Formats: sequence, C-alpha cells, structure tokens
Amino acid sequence: PKGYLVVTDTVFELDKYGKVTTTAEVTTSGVILLKDALTTVDISKKSAANGEELPGATLKITGEADWTNVLAQFAAGDAHQVQAVTDAGGTVNGIQWTSTDKILTVKGLSTNVTYVMEETGAPDGYCYSENIRFRLKDDQNGGTITEIYNTVTGTYVPLSGVVMQDRLSEVSISKVDVTGHEELSGAHIQILDENNDIVTEWDSDGTVHTVTGLVVGTDTAKRYKLRETVAPKGYLVVTDTVFELDKY
Repeated sequence: PKGYLVVTDTVFELDKYGKVTTTAEVTTSGVILLKDALTTVDISKKSAANGEELPGATLKITGEADWTNVLAQFAAGDAHQVQAVTDAGGTVNGIQWTSTDKILTVKGLSTNVTYVMEETGAPDGYCYSENIRFRLKDDQNGGTITEIYNTVTGTYVPLSGVVMQDRLSEVSISKVDVTGHEELSGAHIQILDENNDIVTEWDSDGTVHTVTGLVVGTDTAKRYKLRETVAPKGYLVVTDTVFELDKY
C-alpha cells in the first residue's frame, strides 16, 4: 500500500493436525500476520557554518502521498508543528513545519515518487537554500533507501537522509577613492537597519570588510543603509547607500 514497504518473505508449514508453524506472528486462531512497515526518511536542516541542526526555518515537502496517514504519524505536540499543505483547490498535497534542533523523521511517504523539499522561510541572518528533489526506494529487506537528485549529474544518489544546509548571509564592503582602485583607511562606516539602529560599525583599514548575518529578503523591513560618518583625511563623506540582500 502507499507509504508502506513490501514485507519480506514468510516461510510456514502446517503439521499433520493443521497447526501453523512459522517465524512470523500468528494469531490464536492460526492466522499468519504479514505486517508492512511504513517508509521512513530523516529530514535535517543544518547550518553550513557549524554543521549543527538549525532551528527556525520553515520548510515544506510536496508530492503524491497518503498525506492523512503521513500526518497521523506525528505525535500531538511535536515541536516541529507539522501541518498540512494544500493546493489552490484545497487538496492536501504536502506537509510543512518549522525546524528545531532535532531531526524530523517523516513516515509514510510513497516509494518511487519524486518529492520536493522547499525552504519557505530562512532563519534571520541565513540565506535560503535551493529546493531538494528526492525519492524513496524499498530495499526489499524491510528498509527504506533515500535518493537525492544531483542537479549536476542529473542522477539520483543514495544518501542516509535529506539534508538541507543554510549558509550565513555575507556582504563585502570596500572603501575606495573616486578612481575605485585604492582602498582607503580612516573612514568610519555604519550599517543601519530600517529603524536607523546601528547593526554594525567599523573603521576602514585599507582592506575589504565582510559582514555576515544580515537578514535576507526584498521587503522594506530588510533593507539596510550603508553610512559613512567620518571620511578619510582629504575626502568628503559619501551619501548613504541603501542596499538589500536577496533570499539567496
């Protein structure tokens, strides 16, 4: 059935009185039980900076499955807050959740179906990850094989689970003269947020300065001002520069 693995072969025999002998489970009335296990896949959201689980990302998986059964496998009060995803017509076509410091185990996805994992919201200071396509296979021995689509080779590669990594946002600031060739020392530079609060500040030292962890996005709440408050000797203070970082 959808979301289940094929059960391994069961050997049995009947003695001369019709009693069943088998390694499988048998009811008191002599019925042999074939128990199908659910498919399982571990979903991990990690920080590329330290390889640890990254809380606060909103994620979803879409594709063909018995989503009612998939959702039923999550315990009430699960910290990931797994919910149904619906299409424009109101049909459930996936699940969504918020990452925590623990791996999410999803049970009951179908085998031989392509699923898409998408990040719909990155934690503050991190860039969004590209979508991951994956599928599950039955190893014919009671286990689940997870295969990830490699966009470079165009093939599916077996891995132990689905791992999506977010990297910290990064922007490099260069203080140069009007020719654009000479790095200048002695300027005091600030980055301000939409409330004109100082996010970070530094004095230029003749090298490129890199800032990490700014919030990405394209709405007005995620735009920054680059402000020079003190110019190097012999130079004028430059006017503010407004910038933003896209989701990637």
